[in-house]
Amino acid sequence: MTSNTNRTARRIVLLSAAILLAATLAGCTPEARAAILNKPAGTTASATSTPAPTAAAPKPGDTLTGAQAVALRKSLPKNGDWVYTTSAGVNIMINSHELLPEPVKADASAQLAAAAQAGHDANDTMNPTLGPVIKRISGSMGKPVVVIVRIWTGNDAGDAKVWRWAVQGPAAKPGLANRFPDAASAVASVQGYIASQPQTTKWEVLVAG
Repeated sequence: MTSNTNRTARRIVLLSAAILLAATLAGCTPEARAAILNKPAGTTASATSTPAPTAAAPKPGDTLTGAQAVALRKSLPKNGDWVYTTSAGVNIMINSHELLPEPVKADASAQLAAAAQAGHDANDTMNPTLGPVIKRISGSMGKPVVVIVRIWTGNDAGDAKVWRWAVQGPAAKPGLANRFPDAASAVASVQGYIASQPQTTKWEVLVAG
């Protein structure tokens, strides 16, 4: 009697295990099923999903998709740096409170200049004295040349002076426009001006291309 009871109990355990394994395999990919069925004896069969790799945080100069740009904008602090990048030939402006909507074509100089000026006006209101400022320099012919310059100055007047050199292009406002044929000459011009300003503490080019 005891022997029959033990056999019945073992059958119930085996049947339960088989049902559990079948249910587990039913929800797996073919690769996961193969991995479970090929486990060495004595190991527990289980279905596990491999977590998706965490994407590296974007850096200045990286090319971002629209979704990445939105995520980056949302992650910036209130007085965060401005970031300019491109997504499949589309120009995007990111700062802590504004994202230029896609699509803005690469040759839409008037829109780019207006957006850049609006961004600078917003920065004056948000951060009127000392803080990191990223400027945009676009080429004056063909597809804009993108140069991102981060500038630290000791007062708002210094920022305004540097801005006259940083915003340029065919549609820039008179008095604010300085046209350059390529990134190298634009950077050299900005560098020369910044070096002459005693209130400028430091500057760096983040992107030139």
